[in-house]
Amino acid sequence: MWKVYSKNYIKNNRAASISIMVAVLISSVFISAICAIFYNMWTDNIDRLVSKDGAWHGKMIGNLTSAEINTIENSPNVDKIVFHQDVKGEAYAEIYLKNPKNVYQELPELVNQMEMDEGEDIDLQYNKMLLTQYYIYSPEEKKDPPLLMTFYIFVMIVTCFSLAMIIYNAFGITMNSRLHQLGILQSVGATPKQIRTALMQESFALSLLPILSGIALGIVIDCGFIKFANVIGDISNRTDAKFSYHPLVLLVTFAICVLTVYAASARAAKKLSKVMPLEAICGGAEPPVKKVKKYRLLSKLFGIEGELARKSLYTRRKAFRTASISLTLSILMFSFFLNFMTLSDMSTQQSYFERYKDAWDLMITLNGTDKGAKEQENLLLNEIRNIPQVSDCAAYGKAQAYTWIDKKMLSAELNAIGGIDVLGDVGIIKDGEKYLVPVPIVILDDKSFQLYCKENGMGNTQAMESGAVTVNRIWDNIHSDFRNRQFLPFIKETNGQILDLLPDKEASKEPEKVSYRDTNKDTNKDTNKGNKLQTKKEMKTLSMKIGTYTDQVPNLREEYHYFSLLQIMSAEFYQTFSDNFGENERYFRILADSDQEIEQIERKLTTILDKGGYDYTLENRKSEEAYNTMSRKGLNIIMGILCGMLAFIGLANVFANTLGSIYQRKREFARYISIGLTPAGVKKILFMEALIISMKPLLICLPLNILFVIFSVYLKYGDFLKIMPVMPLFVMAMFIIVTVGVAYYISGRKICRADIVDALKDETML
Repeated sequence: MWKVYSKNYIKNNRAASISIMVAVLISSVFISAICAIFYNMWTDNIDRLVSKDGAWHGKMIGNLTSAEINTIENSPNVDKIVFHQDVKGEAYAEIYLKNPKNVYQELPELVNQMEMDEGEDIDLQYNKMLLTQYYIYSPEEKKDPPLLMTFYIFVMIVTCFSLAMIIYNAFGITMNSRLHQLGILQSVGATPKQIRTALMQESFALSLLPILSGIALGIVIDCGFIKFANVIGDISNRTDAKFSYHPLVLLVTFAICVLTVYAASARAAKKLSKVMPLEAICGGAEPPVKKVKKYRLLSKLFGIEGELARKSLYTRRKAFRTASISLTLSILMFSFFLNFMTLSDMSTQQSYFERYKDAWDLMITLNGTDKGAKEQENLLLNEIRNIPQVSDCAAYGKAQAYTWIDKKMLSAELNAIGGIDVLGDVGIIKDGEKYLVPVPIVILDDKSFQLYCKENGMGNTQAMESGAVTVNRIWDNIHSDFRNRQFLPFIKETNGQILDLLPDKEASKEPEKVSYRDTNKDTNKDTNKGNKLQTKKEMKTLSMKIGTYTDQVPNLREEYHYFSLLQIMSAEFYQTFSDNFGENERYFRILADSDQEIEQIERKLTTILDKGGYDYTLENRKSEEAYNTMSRKGLNIIMGILCGMLAFIGLANVFANTLGSIYQRKREFARYISIGLTPAGVKKILFMEALIISMKPLLICLPLNILFVIFSVYLKYGDFLKIMPVMPLFVMAMFIIVTVGVAYYISGRKICRADIVDALKDETML
């Protein structure tokens, strides 16, 4: 069959062969690009995590003895141990495993094997972010695993299915032209299995070169994607991503491409081989539909031509099913995504960039600060303030405490709405008549604290002397929403009121007597930023006298807890009990004289910080905003490509059906003309069919998008209407309408040029 039929058919029907090769090439390019992009995103995440936090798998915090170290080193799965000491003098060991697959089971067992002295504590910490990249999950994460791999598999399945439909449609273009030949082959003895085998051989012969070329082009696209990502990264001074490609990725990509081609060609070959010989010789005419719906509305609006067009599409609805689904999904996904990104961008602009525009221009974060660095930090603060273009600089730190308050301490305004209980689950724990309330602490440098007091009318009060201000407010989420928050006084403002501060929530409970503690089980701790729990020691309650009350917060780039008693303290006052709460990071909020001066200040700050040898992170408001804009544009482009691929599948199906059914439609329209339909009527029917095919997905998606916007817009509708993505949606809609129109124009020209006598000679009509 290959030598007698298939080989000659490929040589003599180059147009059909080229259409199949192009379809396979496009499919291979998409599959290769997606595989390569996902792989590079994965390796880039690993590289960034390793450069930031290290490649260790587990960490033991505590002073290890030589015997304990030997126990660790003699463990068969331990590759190496690296010892460190942080700025606070606390020792810890980073453990690297040969195979970290069972790290969450092996490290606790390793600790239990150690012969520790009485009272000795060893805390365990895991490099969870890195382990997650290797798909190694903690027992807690296994209950609710991250969806990254699930998302990748879903995207690949949808992509392969969509691309298989492209290849299948490419076979559909030549299907009807080959039915006559295949019918003759069957009539002379060719079995369905032989025909199926011959068609599969053709498909793989035509697909091998496009698959290899498509994989290479996909890799090139991945390189371009990485360069595009690096352009975005340059805006915010991020490290460039590096291109990497593993041979295993090549094998997986090739296997997916081959399976996709096989699935598509096998379906088409199976369908062709099942056609009866007589039916194939006669052109494969479909049986008439027994009952056709009536379309009175189209008949009234567009006459008999409108009804004929709709009935014709109804009889061929299975043929156009792929087009309808693909076009609807592409428009729906693209419109939903654009509306979502527009809403997200509007929210980000209003709730972050515009909200904090006057709160910061540059932000420095010093990591791992300790008491010995306070004097050095003061020198740095003065040096920053002496930069000519800097209008203001505030240094501050953050700490977290908790306090018990009695129900009698609540303000009259709060009790009037029903007290704390009616607010719902807001992070406040109730125990009888008492509440455990979060007490966030913001520690301002002394000069900034004095300025804060003066700006809020507390310059002549005891706040300046006491060094602490209580922000006495709580969000009334019953009578206001997050768009327009209304606050009530939290507690009664009485003179001399004392708060008993606790270091953490567990301070009020009896500590468990265990030999080690897994710091990763505390979901409120970010274990990958170096935060460590203290070794067990007696928790102390510290009493603090409230200096004064206010309802104003400092002008900083901070999102304050709306159901807490925020404390604003001076650095000098905080030193009296800083040992109990800690302060691992220090922040410097800098305001420039103008936006034009920000980059110049940033260069000077980089020089100062590098010269001082600080471990720091420097953020730029303008760069962050530009990065946000570029990131959204990049996501829009990527999503546009994916949706364009879906639209391409639908449009390919339209071309396949319109061009592939010309032979049957010539006979159909010949019958219409023979009973009085004019050539203008033929054109009107074809025009109506093109309009219905292209407009149906648009009309389906329009109300769904309106509902999506209604339920998603939580800001003002007028703000959304000003920036709603009308132009890209209009361009996509017009592209679909014009492309469908072109397909019907080409088909219509051939139909209108047909000889009515020749068409009516064949009795195999629909």
